Amino acid sequence: MAKTSATELWRPGSLFADTEKGALSSPDTKKRPRPPGAPHQFITRNRGEPAILKPGRSEITCRAVGPIKTPDGEPFEEFIRRAFIADMSIAEVYSTAAPVTLTGRLDAIDFSSGMTDAAWDIAMTLSSSNGKSLSTDNHYSFSGNFVGEVACNQTAQALMPAVQDLIGKIIAHPDFADLLR
Repeated sequence: MAKTSATELWRPGSLFADTEKGALSSPDTKKRPRPPGAPHQFITRNRGEPAILKPGRSEITCRAVGPIKTPDGEPFEEFIRRAFIADMSIAEVYSTAAPVTLTGRLDAIDFSSGMTDAAWDIAMTLSSSNGKSLSTDNHYSFSGNFVGEVACNQTAQALMPAVQDLIGKIIAHPDFADLLR
């Protein structure tokens, strides 16, 4: 597999962006239309209210208990970007000097903390500088609870494994290797 590199600067809403640290980069989503079949930009909360996915979002409110945040309080895009880069680095397919650049966009992220339907739903699109792209979504179920405080704690604890599951699904996708060629 070819290694990936960064060539673009960080832009709000980006998933992979930090050229100084050799991170993967992101396109300016205002200039580039979403690819056909990419997940929609609206997500539906378990209460049926539409929620617009806002770039740079760092928390989602869980019931009346409070917000679910990433471990360091960074935006969800940054949290997923770091996890993806870590996995690519461990697999030794990540380099700042590589000829291929992956760009990513977090298309949707939401959760349900219900007793019977507790799950994280995360959708993203990866594009390669070679012209290929891959859109995927992941539904990660976990144990729910009737008690709000317990359910929200379980939801927060499930974020990291949900992201790991998403990354695993992307890397295992038959078209992923084509992004790196």
